[in-house]
Amino acid sequence: MLSFPTSRYHLSEHFQPGSLSAQTAAATPQEALGQPGEIETETGRSEAQRGQEKTAQGRDDAATAVARNAVEDQLSVIEHLEADLDTKLKSAQALRQSILRHAFAGQLVPQDPNDEPASEVLKRIAAEREERIRLAAATKEAVKKAKSAKVAKTRKSRKRAAARS
Repeated sequence: MLSFPTSRYHLSEHFQPGSLSAQTAAATPQEALGQPGEIETETGRSEAQRGQEKTAQGRDDAATAVARNAVEDQLSVIEHLEADLDTKLKSAQALRQSILRHAFAGQLVPQDPNDEPASEVLKRIAAEREERIRLAAATKEAVKKAKSAKVAKTRKSRKRAAARS
């Protein structure tokens, strides 16, 4: 089946009314329109169009391959960075544990033999805490007594004032 895509072609470019040319005497309508050898197939594509599409597809395939390689390279870099990050994270965790172990063993700084033992320091801290608690309770009690005394004094003053009046 032959089809003629006249919407793509302007007949006025190839045919001037009143003049006969070799194009009008051509064997096929495509040759008359200046397209020798291009016969449209049932799908509506000429051999030249299919060739152009294959060339374009080849360029697209090459561009896609280049893009795919670039993406794969970037993914490879990301994987290496991720592995390096995991290694450094594990190293940092091990270093932290080592520092804590040395701190609890007293190996971070040189020890002074004149320092009092930790048990003595803890006893002293507990005693100081008990003393602060005792002083706070005594202060609270003193403040309470002072308020009571002030209230009692105010009541006495009011009674005397009332008795005088």
